[in-house]
Amino acid sequence: MMQQILLGLGGAGPIDASGGTKYTPGNGYVYHVFQYPNSDTFTVNSGAGDINYLLVAGGGAGGMGGSDAAGGGGAGQVLSLTASGFGAGTYPVSVGQGGIRYTGPTAATTHGGDTTFNSTTAGGGGMGASGRWSPSLTPPGNAIAPQGGRPGTPGGSGSGGGAGSGNPSGATGSPPGGNPGGNGGLGAAGGGAGGAGQNGAPSPSGPFSQGGPGLAVPIYPGPLFSSMPSPWQSAVGPTGLFGGGGGASYPDGGTGTGGPGGGGNSASGPDSSGSAGLNGTGGGGGGGGADRSDPQTNQPGGNGGHGICIIRYEAG
Repeated sequence: MMQQILLGLGGAGPIDASGGTKYTPGNGYVYHVFQYPNSDTFTVNSGAGDINYLLVAGGGAGGMGGSDAAGGGGAGQVLSLTASGFGAGTYPVSVGQGGIRYTGPTAATTHGGDTTFNSTTAGGGGMGASGRWSPSLTPPGNAIAPQGGRPGTPGGSGSGGGAGSGNPSGATGSPPGGNPGGNGGLGAAGGGAGGAGQNGAPSPSGPFSQGGPGLAVPIYPGPLFSSMPSPWQSAVGPTGLFGGGGGASYPDGGTGTGGPGGGGNSASGPDSSGSAGLNGTGGGGGGGGADRSDPQTNQPGGNGGHGICIIRYEAG
């Protein structure tokens, strides 16, 4: 899927383009970075050539804790593509929002949003499952099974959300750039763009489930983008890692870590929330805190990380 190619069309002249945040780091390429919530376009003002582009969808939110453990959110799908013969024109870019964590009975946990460019869509990650709830305490719309990422084009989806203790099966996710959430046991982790989320722990003492790893796309290394936040540069790193799944929570505490590439950690104890996936990576949110002795103290998972779109072409 990822290709290193020689860019440019003979006689047409190099691409001159605008849109997003433009970087010219001196390595022979120009990069345009598009982030949520900006609605923007990639505009080729003159010239023609081939482009590489990265689409990362929003990650799913982590599940709500209950009287037992909650699943981690699935990462947004990561697609690395090449398009030939881009000439003058205006091309819309839409970057997916990260899934929103549970905030009340009328605002249940959500999937991540899709990212679209050049008639191709990367599908948002699936939300993590909630933990087991007492029927008398279940808020409407929240005690649900994990969900797969929304369909992408062509034929893909984001990563699946991890299972909760009351929902033993994790959700599927479609490669490339999307994988299933973990299954069984206590809370299971969300799938990552580069691998599945770990299955649930066999006991409340662990071992704790880690979110699936992100997908490395080396032609977009984090340190290259000097004005991006330092946590983003570090998480993406020199290998260009995007789309880590969210970690799962546990009823007796202990942290399920987010997958490398921006996945959020789970709650560290029954009275804390899950951590958010890192914006700009499509990471899944971590599962929320759970307390078997007092289900009314359950806590929400973390929001999913927003997606990103990066376009590069040969510098003139």
